[in-house]
Amino acid sequence: NADLNLKNSNGRTPLHLACMEGHLNIVKLLIERNADLNIKDCNEHTPIYIAYLKKEYNIIKLLIEKNADLNLKYSEKNTLLHLECENGNLEEVESLIENGADVNVKNIDGQTPLHLACKNHYNNIIRLLIEKNADFNLKNFYGKK
Repeated sequence: NADLNLKNSNGRTPLHLACMEGHLNIVKLLIERNADLNIKDCNEHTPIYIAYLKKEYNIIKLLIEKNADLNLKYSEKNTLLHLECENGNLEEVESLIENGADVNVKNIDGQTPLHLACKNHYNNIIRLLIEKNADFNLKNFYGKK
């Protein structure tokens, strides 16, 4: 049996590469064969984060269904929920929350997903986060709500 979690010189596994290239069927096969969904490459990117960067939403959906960790932190200690709230993608924000993303997690600046949605005036996301128990009293590391 081949080691499906073997990394190349960039620390990427076959699952990282399949996500990067948008190969949904290969991603499915690798998951069926127990590839690690949460393994990080040299840049601290997981397969779901790479799928996010490449806007491979069918792959993201599959990785969520297969229980990829949605609360891992990436650049600036942002989670996928931080990134989607910053970008204003309501549908993806809903999906992440429904599948266990932490609505009150803080990034390197102490900002929660709600802070980022407010900063960008994404009212539908702000409403959703508050409905899903985002704490609007949390302050960032600069003392701002």
